[in-house]
Amino acid sequence: MFRVGESMLRIQKVERVQAAPYTALGWVVSDIRQTVRDLCAAGAEFQRYDGLNQDGDGIWPAPSGALVAWFRDHICP
Repeated sequence: MFRVGESMLRIQKVERVQAAPYTALGWVVSDIRQTVRDLCAAGAEFQRYDGLNQDGDGIWPAPSGALVAWFRDHICP
């Protein structure tokens, strides 16, 4: 277990990992555009979803005003 700000984060070792069809982790960053570009440069591939108005960087402006982008962990196909 790790303290993350005012929360505790528990990491559990498992025998097998299966890709989830939904978002499993999320976090807030100070500059999503720069973060997306940095992660792309490091090899991350951002997801695009039909019906979402994502921009050229794959960033979606949520109705709340939040900017959101998704990528998959490379260990999960």
